[in-house]
Amino acid sequence: MSDPGAKPHSLRSNALAIFAGQVATWIITTVTFGLVSRQLGADDFGVWSIGGTFAGLATVLAGLGMSTLIARDVARDPARSARLIGTALWVNLAFGIVAGAGSVLAGMAAGYPSATVVAIVLSSVAIPFGLVSGV
Repeated sequence: MSDPGAKPHSLRSNALAIFAGQVATWIITTVTFGLVSRQLGADDFGVWSIGGTFAGLATVLAGLGMSTLIARDVARDPARSARLIGTALWVNLAFGIVAGAGSVLAGMAAGYPSATVVAIVLSSVAIPFGLVSGV
C-alpha cells in the first residue's frame, strides 16, 4: 500500500532519472573500455572483443524474444504468472547453455587460435545468466 501523503512521480522526474542512469552507464563503459584496452593492449583487446561479439550474437539468438512473450502472457493472465515465469527461467537457462556451447563451437570451427577460443568461452559463460536475469 502506498503512502497517501507521498508525491507521485512525474513524467519529467522519471525521464530525468532514466537519462541520468544512461549517462552514468556511458561514462562507466567509456572508462572501463579505456582502462581495459590500455591494460590488455591492442592485440589482446581485439581477442577479448571477438569473444564478446560471439557471446553477444549467441545471446540475441538464444533470447528469441522470450521476455516480450512473458510480459504479454502475464498481462493476459496474471494468475498464471508464477508458472509462466518459472518456465521461462528454465527455458532461458537451457537456451543459454546451448547458445554458449554453440558460440564456442562456432569459434572453434572458424579456426580461431586457442587464446581467442578461451575469450569466447569466458564471454559465453555469462549467456545463461544474462538470459535468466532478463526474465
